[in-house]
Amino acid sequence: AAVRYYYGDKDNVIGVDDVNVLKQYLKGKDSFWALFTFTKYSDKGKMKEYLGENYRVAEERKFFDIELLHYKKA
Repeated sequence: AAVRYYYGDKDNVIGVDDVNVLKQYLKGKDSFWALFTFTKYSDKGKMKEYLGENYRVAEERKFFDIELLHYKKA
């Protein structure tokens, strides 16, 4: 929601709260940015676990409970 506020509705800006939905959006993607916030209240690390097994972090920015990660295909 915060990214949409600043950048408007874009096809490449999505909100995901389930690892299975995430997998569908990442089909055919070699690189993408992910914004995580308040992950202690989220899916218990399943999304990050999946991303860690299939992608590598190329860039990373952290600010309190906000993480902005640039992932690339492993």
